[in-house]
Amino acid sequence: MNKKFLSEKGVLSVEASIALSVLLFFVFSMMDFGTVFRAQNYMVHGAVQTAKALSYKSYEYKTITAGSTEIALSLFSELFSGVTGKTEEQDLKLMWGIEGIEECTELVFYNTAGANRESVENSMKRYGIEDVSFKSTEKTDEDLIINISYKVKLKYPFFGFSEVTLRQQAKSRLW
Repeated sequence: MNKKFLSEKGVLSVEASIALSVLLFFVFSMMDFGTVFRAQNYMVHGAVQTAKALSYKSYEYKTITAGSTEIALSLFSELFSGVTGKTEEQDLKLMWGIEGIEECTELVFYNTAGANRESVENSMKRYGIEDVSFKSTEKTDEDLIINISYKVKLKYPFFGFSEVTLRQQAKSRLW
């Protein structure tokens, strides 16, 4: 009988190390899933608010042409109330009727997501969000489609994955 107990010496330690490793893997995986979920929620909310803000004034933007700078300046200052701090030429470039919908979308995203660009970037850093791009944002006659691609850095990389690339889309009907 003593030989039976001697042969099973250390079995409990091996079982505990295997069970603890599996448990820790699932705990850290859930923590990373939570990080990605929070980042995705933050970006989706920003995209939806940006789409709402741009579609709300879209009927006024349609009247803007390259020659109507007075109307463009008044509408732009009404919507953003001077938060950009850029020159008038740069502001006009971002207007609805002129090329630059991606820059305009990015500007509105940062203005609707927080008080200023620095606070939004700090929030993104806290969520692990990097490399935000609005490159494939589209405007048709009836719809505004905001496409955002970004990377979320994982706190606990598994199997060689240290970041996840996500894409979000918000679509809004224009007036």
